Amino acid sequence: MNDIRLLLLAAAAASAAVPFAPVDTSMNAMTLKFPTGMRADIVLRTGDSIDGLDNIPTVARRTFDYVGFHGLGPTKGNDSAILGVNSELRDSSTTHGDGGGFTLFKVVRNPQDNSWSRVGRGRAVDFRAVGGTWVNCGGFDTPWGTMVSGEEYPALSNAEAYAGGSQIRDTSDVVVKTQGFDDTLRRYEAHGWMVEIDPVTAIARKLYKMGRFSHEGGVMLPDRRTVILTDDMTPAVLFKYVATRADDLIDGQLYAYKQNADGVGGSWITLPMQLDSLVSIREVALRRGATAGIRHEWVVYHEGKVFVAETGIDGDKGAIAKAVATGATVEKHLKGTIYKNDTALDYHGRILVLDTATWNMSVFIEGGVMASGKHMSSVDGMHVHKIGDKAYLVLLEDLVGRTQGRDPSGKNICEGWWLDLAITNPTVDSLQRMLVGANGAELTGSTQTPDGKTMFVVVQHPSSSNTAPYDKDVVVALSGFDLSVGISKKEMNRKVRPFRQLDGQLRFQAATSGTIRDLEGRTLTTFEESESVKVPQGASVLETTRGSWKILKP
Repeated sequence: MNDIRLLLLAAAAASAAVPFAPVDTSMNAMTLKFPTGMRADIVLRTGDSIDGLDNIPTVARRTFDYVGFHGLGPTKGNDSAILGVNSELRDSSTTHGDGGGFTLFKVVRNPQDNSWSRVGRGRAVDFRAVGGTWVNCGGFDTPWGTMVSGEEYPALSNAEAYAGGSQIRDTSDVVVKTQGFDDTLRRYEAHGWMVEIDPVTAIARKLYKMGRFSHEGGVMLPDRRTVILTDDMTPAVLFKYVATRADDLIDGQLYAYKQNADGVGGSWITLPMQLDSLVSIREVALRRGATAGIRHEWVVYHEGKVFVAETGIDGDKGAIAKAVATGATVEKHLKGTIYKNDTALDYHGRILVLDTATWNMSVFIEGGVMASGKHMSSVDGMHVHKIGDKAYLVLLEDLVGRTQGRDPSGKNICEGWWLDLAITNPTVDSLQRMLVGANGAELTGSTQTPDGKTMFVVVQHPSSSNTAPYDKDVVVALSGFDLSVGISKKEMNRKVRPFRQLDGQLRFQAATSGTIRDLEGRTLTTFEESESVKVPQGASVLETTRGSWKILKP
């Protein structure tokens, strides 16, 4: 009877929980920390063998960021896929091409143990035909299977791009005779665009009509024409691009967001589409009254809402004030608090939400440190992870500073959080910790298989003194979400449950070691080689070497 009640109560509790046992705050600075019962497979690591330009053998570059997903086979990616990963660089490279980079590689799932591995040799995308790339950072996948890579922080001159020959060695002009243009760009102006890549052919093209600015992320809306684009700069402008035809981003119109003066609702400013204007489109938008924010990073969509990571900054030194002087407005939530006395100080940042029906923009979750000890700062990477009819917002940190409670470990650690999107009016306390990064690492791009059973995530620029493989950039396949949601099929079979719950205790079939945590991931008790353990008050999670189970006191 107790076991039946346990199953019913645990199933009810699971409906409002994340699909894993949250990670506690005991941070290990040397490796990536992820939930008990899940597995992590490294599918690409800096230094792995790939093919470079002209098929010359080389190795994968460093500083991975956005990871794109192109599903293969009858399951459209549950068992095999092509992944693409940015290299957020500006270095000279004979085998990859000067500037940034992008690596394509195939991964497959082993049905015996659900492990993921890379198959064949990956290859570097050749960007020479489009003038090279620069600091490939964020990006987005299209519904028709291409990957779009964003070029961030473009140089302000050829001299800056050249950097004494250590970066872009060819500073000749770039002729643009495509997409209705017949223009010549200086080499540095040829960087700072969105670049669409066919992952099958590895052919790339720049999307000039999306404008040149500090591209971070983008997200396609359900009409397959509209893309919301983010600008990782202070001041940041939120852009909208509407393609002329569905499933084709070549031709279209670019707009800049302007929030209404009272902060309720907003509109879109139509921007000029000549190439000489698109080269400096942020400045054009600000002069026309666009609304300025603070470093907009990743952007994702779910059920009519666009979520934007506004990552924060330790001080803008008057950049927003200069934009206001030319005609820009300022996001309502920043005025008088974050932005005052003509400068901005934004330690933690926040998640914004844009309603696509009304174009109202507001704060969805304000970052910071809560009384409970939970904290969220400098969110960068995001994706919406779907498992069945459940949707979760995945938030990955890239700390812009270590003070103000942003790095409680003291070890330069970023974290990864999940939010159940069924929660209304969430706060930082609503988040559940899934990842604790390795020392020095930023947690950047992430994506999922269509069934939600695997999440791919990037660990960028970790400390070289970390424990291998987390001493170099890696793309990790994290699997096992389906085994942790509620009561798994195995768990329903009482023969594989290693315990019974009687008289306020868990009684094990054999002496067992493990940990019991609360649903926030905090450790309640640990035990070694015990035949029984007392059940704590309230909901909790039992973790042993055989797996994890949600438990409730009857």
